[in-house]
Amino acid sequence: MKNGQKIYVVTLSNGYFGSTGCTWRSLDPEKITAGLSARGASVMIVPVDKLLSIQLKQDDIVIYTSSAEPNIRAYIRDVMYFVEKKCQIIPRYELLLAHENKGFQQLCRDQHGFGNLKGGYVFDVDDLPKSFPFVYKNVTGAGSSGVSLVRSEADVEKIRKRDFRPGIKRRAISLARKLKLTEKEYQIYGYRHKGFNLSVYQQFIPDLACDYKVLVFFDKVFVLRRRVRKNDFRASGSGMFTFEKPPVELLNFASDIFSRLGSPYASLDIAMKSGEAYLIEYQCMNFGPYTLINSPGHYVKRDIGWAYIEGRSDLEENFSYALTKFIDFQ
Repeated sequence: MKNGQKIYVVTLSNGYFGSTGCTWRSLDPEKITAGLSARGASVMIVPVDKLLSIQLKQDDIVIYTSSAEPNIRAYIRDVMYFVEKKCQIIPRYELLLAHENKGFQQLCRDQHGFGNLKGGYVFDVDDLPKSFPFVYKNVTGAGSSGVSLVRSEADVEKIRKRDFRPGIKRRAISLARKLKLTEKEYQIYGYRHKGFNLSVYQQFIPDLACDYKVLVFFDKVFVLRRRVRKNDFRASGSGMFTFEKPPVELLNFASDIFSRLGSPYASLDIAMKSGEAYLIEYQCMNFGPYTLINSPGHYVKRDIGWAYIEGRSDLEENFSYALTKFIDFQ
């Protein structure tokens, strides 16, 4: 870290930064940057709507948050597009595009080889696989919402009616157009108003008893085991959580994925089957901190393997630790 380096911590207009697990609380930006200030950096807190009025320099660093609210998230994406051209932003812009966007995550998984879970990103229901079963997800669903197991064409038709069907008014207009347009013209018009929805499909992993929520703060790994609900295939949102020793293959897989994300911290959803790990989803900002807050300890990789460090962890101290280490090691 350069002495006197300027670091801007970007909050929402109301001072909100990051997720504490409660929608009525914010992380404390000053606590998060305490380690950076101690190393000689000049830290300023600035709301996102004022950021572009600052004369940013190439050596500056901008640390920012995102939001679960789509309009705020879109605003942050627009602003950070220009900020990234002026200085370093943390997390990097690609990870902002992936936030709350399972479709972009799927593209990253395919392009970067993140894990080995097969899947695809579509906007047309007719582009969903013709072989079954597979897992279907809306791109913006949180937890297990918008997630379903597709076993047959009948399930696809249910999804078509639920997520892809135009409204009554649009269907009436299309019918009237069909009477006036030529067959070729209506093919073009009909497709335009067919009804689309951004969604992903993923390989179904049968007979899973659980999956894992893994939070990584630089070199500290926190692991939560989530059991699958009875007569269901989903563990996220089940509420059946335990903190227990994970398979070493899981820790190694999480460490490998994290090293390739290029972020100081990350939240990973990972499934394990027959010793093989699968990356389900990931986030690198504004993710739920339950696993860290409630974990009785964390894991750190040593030369001789993984060591377990007992003790509760403070959320903001871990953000500060991860950011400081991340910037120091660049």
